[in-house]
Amino acid sequence: MADARGTRDKILEAAIGIIEAEGEAGVRVDRVVEAASFTKPVLYHHFADREDLVIAAQGERYRRTFDDALVALSVFREAQSQDVFLDRVAIALGDFTSPEGRRRRRMRAEILGAAVGRPQLHDAITEANRQFVASLGDFLTRARKAGLISPQRDPRDIAAWWLSVVAGRYVIDVDADRFDEEEWTAIVLSMIRYLLAGER
Repeated sequence: MADARGTRDKILEAAIGIIEAEGEAGVRVDRVVEAASFTKPVLYHHFADREDLVIAAQGERYRRTFDDALVALSVFREAQSQDVFLDRVAIALGDFTSPEGRRRRRMRAEILGAAVGRPQLHDAITEANRQFVASLGDFLTRARKAGLISPQRDPRDIAAWWLSVVAGRYVIDVDADRFDEEEWTAIVLSMIRYLLAGER
């Protein structure tokens, strides 16, 4: 079973590499099996066809855009007071204006566009969003129990709001010259402090 999963993952990685280098149009079965060092029958054992492979690769790419955000939560676990916790949230907002943050948002937007007319990809994106909201919501629930955030709001609602902020930031990325990033960050930070601590 582990070997089968490893084989599927290698094929998927090959497809992801091609998509990231050339877009979906570059994904051809011959190129994928060559890059993964397998044969076509092996690929077709794991994926129904090229479209199935592309959808799986795009879904995985989308899911991975949340990995860094979830790993970063470990920094917050060490916070011993609400002030320290909120200060670390402010520092984490710096990722929004980093090149890597922009790259992840652009990738999400591209994959969302690719989901049009593809119910399976839409479902994969929905599941990735649910997992992110659940993970962030669980983390915020623990923070609330530790007294680091206000008990007034449901942590999962805050997590869902955060996901919408992340997605909406792409609008500014594509027209950055017309928006003041520092002002946007200040507004978001004030909203976060209000939601997490009840501060106005």
